[in-house]
Amino acid sequence: MTLFSWFYTYVRLRMLPAYVIDAFVRMRTPKESGTVREVRGDVLRREKKRLCLFAHFDKDNMIADYVANYLRELHALGTEIIFCTTSTGVPDKEINKIRGFCSLIIVRRNIGYDFASYREAYFAAGNLGEYDELVLANDSVYGPISDLGLVFRKMAGSDADFWGITDSHEFSPHLQSYFMVFNRSVFKSDSFKAFWGGFDNYVRKSVLIQKGELGLSRILLKAGFRMGSFCEYSRICAENPDHLARRRYQMRGGRTLNPTHYFWDLLIRKYSCPFVKVELLRDDPTGSLPDYGWEPVLSESSPYDTTLIKRHLARVTGGK
Repeated sequence: MTLFSWFYTYVRLRMLPAYVIDAFVRMRTPKESGTVREVRGDVLRREKKRLCLFAHFDKDNMIADYVANYLRELHALGTEIIFCTTSTGVPDKEINKIRGFCSLIIVRRNIGYDFASYREAYFAAGNLGEYDELVLANDSVYGPISDLGLVFRKMAGSDADFWGITDSHEFSPHLQSYFMVFNRSVFKSDSFKAFWGGFDNYVRKSVLIQKGELGLSRILLKAGFRMGSFCEYSRICAENPDHLARRRYQMRGGRTLNPTHYFWDLLIRKYSCPFVKVELLRDDPTGSLPDYGWEPVLSESSPYDTTLIKRHLARVTGGK
């Protein structure tokens, strides 16, 4: 291929819609699950009534202390955990950190992002009939920084068939995928099973969000299931108009805001949100962090050990 033809092909591909590019790449991606190995954890299968499918990735092939702490908290709440990581070089010494909280640890190739890991763990779990609740969670958040048990108890009293910590109205109403919970009627439904049976290894994040995060909520709502949120976006906007106005001015527009970016401090201080996004504290993508930083907000609202966050941030940012 000449330099000109290579450049022409590159430009044409850049101009193609994301869905087309994603489909082309997936044609060249193996369809198999990509599982490298499985490790049995110390927790007996089907010992609990709540199952969590946990998606993980770490560029340094580590299981960070904040992740181990998160799993410990889930386990203490009576949750069985199937842990799925795309860090294929993770050593046994790292896996041993979490074996006491998990029934199964899956190591798979890094394809398809968190929803592909959820899918892998879902099929590894087999028949879910003995569980009352199914949780999908990942390592994109620090926490829980408040009582996660309180969240489960409150949402158990709601009429929601599936719920999350935060919902979003970007593109269409949906749950944000870092923490979602489904009751038995949902995860035993044909709609839920069909979603995972047809889910592919999407390689572009924009396509994954449409097919995964938005797609799952959209399919379940269409099937007649009721969606709920612990920190409901519309209620937070209605109760905090001044905060909403400031954030909208900050982004120079009136479109829907991502609550975990623009309302993060409000969620923690006023609504007992148990998580804060890793990317927010690492990158501050929206300029929402105050000049004095994030730590005072967490320290005044939570007993969470912030050294877990600081150690992880120091490693992934190179101390910046």
